Amino acid sequence: MGAAIALTMIAEEDKRHLPRFESKNSGKLLERIVADENLDFYRDKSIALDQRFMPAVDVSQSINHIMKLYLVAGSEKATGGDELVDNDGNSTAYYRRDV
Repeated sequence: MGAAIALTMIAEEDKRHLPRFESKNSGKLLERIVADENLDFYRDKSIALDQRFMPAVDVSQSINHIMKLYLVAGSEKATGGDELVDNDGNSTAYYRRDV
């Protein structure tokens, strides 16, 4: 929930300050937030499902929250429309809408 909380605080102050796709100032931060390896723990079948399940629910809720932040910011033209956080059930990714 850490990234979701931090991004919420940023968005509440000014949505234009959310990390941006390919930004020289915040692009690396956005890449880290949505990095596929963030989900490695939840995919690791050597860890018992009962140890992964509830944390995975928390992460899913965080991803959903971040997606909503960027959807609202994009609809308000605060982020330029290039950032969209997507959870396809297996990974988290960002992509440009105009590609």
